[in-house]
Amino acid sequence: MMPGEKVQIDVKEVPYACLRGSVLRDGKHLYQWTAIDECTRLRFMYGYEEHTPENSVDFLRRLEAAFPFEKELSERKIKHKLIPPRTPWHNGKV
Repeated sequence: MMPGEKVQIDVKEVPYACLRGSVLRDGKHLYQWTAIDECTRLRFMYGYEEHTPENSVDFLRRLEAAFPFEKELSERKIKHKLIPPRTPWHNGKV
């Protein structure tokens, strides 16, 4: 396996007990996107106040800038495999 060949990405709501500062005071939610390269175990995380498709696209752009190796997008024939929600035993690394 080569670095960047397989990257696991997951998103989860940050538990209320973990919130601090203005987010907690204002009663907001936080969502954490996490990506882990299966070969190098390099990890990238970013948080957003909303769980939206636009934030997923923004996260992918940030991920491409953060990871030091070439990755491919769907137009380059990346396979996108979904797992059922709330099945952490399917997440090998994320």
